[in-house]
Amino acid sequence: MKKQRIKQTIYRILMSEVLPYELPLFVSNNRYYIIADMLRLCFHGDRVISRGKSLKGKNNDWANAFITLLNGNGEKKKSFNYFINKKDGKKARELVMVHPYMQLKLMEFYKSCDSLILNFCQKSHFSLRYPLKRATFVRPKSNMPKAAAEYLDYKANDTPKHYFHYEKYQNINAFYAGREFQRLENHFKFLYKADIHHCFDVIPIDELSQLLYQTTEKINDSCTFAGRFTRLMSEMNEGRSHQDPTQGRIGVKKDKTNSVLIGPEFSRLFAEMFLQQIDVAMEKRMSYGPELYSLHRDYECFRYVDDIFFFYNDPKVYSKFYGVLIEELHKHGGIRLNIEKNHIYETPFVNKLTIARRALGLVVEKMLEDRLHTTQGMKLREEQNFYDFPLKMKAQYAIIDVKTILKQNDVQFNEVSAGMLAHLHRKLSKALDEIDTLMDEYRSGGTIGLLDRKGMSIWLGYEKQMVYYFREMIKFLFYLFNSDMRMNTSIRVLSLLNMIVSYFQGRLFNETSASSKALSDDAKNKIYKTIIDELTFILKHNHLNMLNGLEISYLMMILNCIPENYEIDIRIWNSFIGDAFDHYEDEKANILMALTLMMVFGRNNVNRSSRNTICRWLIEDVRMHNWSVDDTESFLIMINMMTSPFIEHAYKDEILSHVEERFRRPLEIISKQRSPFMQWSEFKLAKACQAKYAADVY
Repeated sequence: MKKQRIKQTIYRILMSEVLPYELPLFVSNNRYYIIADMLRLCFHGDRVISRGKSLKGKNNDWANAFITLLNGNGEKKKSFNYFINKKDGKKARELVMVHPYMQLKLMEFYKSCDSLILNFCQKSHFSLRYPLKRATFVRPKSNMPKAAAEYLDYKANDTPKHYFHYEKYQNINAFYAGREFQRLENHFKFLYKADIHHCFDVIPIDELSQLLYQTTEKINDSCTFAGRFTRLMSEMNEGRSHQDPTQGRIGVKKDKTNSVLIGPEFSRLFAEMFLQQIDVAMEKRMSYGPELYSLHRDYECFRYVDDIFFFYNDPKVYSKFYGVLIEELHKHGGIRLNIEKNHIYETPFVNKLTIARRALGLVVEKMLEDRLHTTQGMKLREEQNFYDFPLKMKAQYAIIDVKTILKQNDVQFNEVSAGMLAHLHRKLSKALDEIDTLMDEYRSGGTIGLLDRKGMSIWLGYEKQMVYYFREMIKFLFYLFNSDMRMNTSIRVLSLLNMIVSYFQGRLFNETSASSKALSDDAKNKIYKTIIDELTFILKHNHLNMLNGLEISYLMMILNCIPENYEIDIRIWNSFIGDAFDHYEDEKANILMALTLMMVFGRNNVNRSSRNTICRWLIEDVRMHNWSVDDTESFLIMINMMTSPFIEHAYKDEILSHVEERFRRPLEIISKQRSPFMQWSEFKLAKACQAKYAADVY
């Protein structure tokens, strides 16, 4: 599609740079960005003020109320940290949401220092991903040749993926599949791969000034670029001292106040500046001393965030590089390599992951192979007197294929799931477009009487086989989720399910293609029933906790896209939720799980008892944080509960009765309009999915 010019406003960093990717779709800064841009929010000293045009009446009251809540009591803003499943429910990844006030602080920092960010992120010859320039254009993504009304009902230039345009690769798989990797394979015999262990957790943020300004003394001058960035990172680390939930409630909590926050894009930039200085030092040391080795001649080295790739021919070159790497990392707070991920490969550089990814790609190709093209026409089965549907699969066989590939190559599905699901998304969207074209031709022919009895029979047979095919596809998607219950998998599976449901509801394509609207109610019912059965299975076999609650609750959002009469038994819901929301101090849930479930339950009055339990848990959460608007967790709960149409007034009144008096009136005013941070109403899942896979910027 044709590229579009991005609105050049500094406020768009609120959409792309300050929030973790792994958030529920309805939690975003899109409206916060609009509000901040409209009001021209900025700082006068340490207070947020508005320099925009004066508003009138209720709008002015709302703006003043919002600014009052942002400023709070002028105390340090405490960030909110939460955990997602990292691997098999045995490892957790901690992500951080910073206070909206601090997000504006970051915006001010970008405004005055974006050129310096670019400068310090372009020092290394090793980096495979670094910001090149401020993005000015966006190219919307579309995997469907035909316009999709609901799927394109968003402005790509209002949802850019990044504030900067990045070189060279958007993801590591693009490096493996590119020509450069093949060239390296032709020129070098060996590849050494390494990984920095817990990279963001171990980078000492107070050493950034020493690295950037090449001094052995710590620089605490908050007026310098490095000093300002370090101070911001330190302020956003306020109160961070948490334990991995997989380690239970007993044990010493790790102090992470001097580490890089995990999640937001600005953290990756901080880490990139830090690691690029180590890259520069390593390249310099490789070219000095009794053994001189030159980049591009004796070796090639690349780094993608914390993954290192070293290509060489002579083992002596590797020996020196490894020694230099270890020494340079240890200079900075004891940064070390993950020994489990250290490997040396001999050409051809094809490892078990490469083989597994390729094989899984062929499984996807087979599932979505259009047999109209591969067999040069439909093959008539004379004995059964019907035509095969262009697509054919059986979930059982596809699952066996996946299991076999994983077993043969000794890999875990979480190592290859992202690439497989992305490939499946591209192929399925294209297949739906082609199916719709085929069905539309039969529908049009039937409408104007061009189909004979056999033609009508084929048309009805196609619909029957199409329903069977997509029911099997749905079963396969749920198998993938159960095999890799992580947030990224949940996001992609939800997007694929929504695409299928949208097609059967006639919402996927524009009005000129109406075939899906002609599908029978029986066809739709079978799709809905299959989804409900699979969701029920997940709830029956899991109990909500810190390592699966957000992932499973997120997937349940598909319920908001199917008719309300398709429900999951309340007893199954209650069994899944268990006692997670009974006692706040048990730390079995977090506010994102709670808000997601409120969205799922909010479409009707089903499971009112669970809704009330969650509301009481949220109130207890705010109480434990002293009803503070300076605490991110408490701030988000109060604003989102006050603006929710699904939460009873009694809970809102309880917030107003306990919050500090000077914030009661602002919260009352805020409650009259939509939340700046959540889409309680007018939420479109398809539009949100498109925004999640935001367009690339240039």
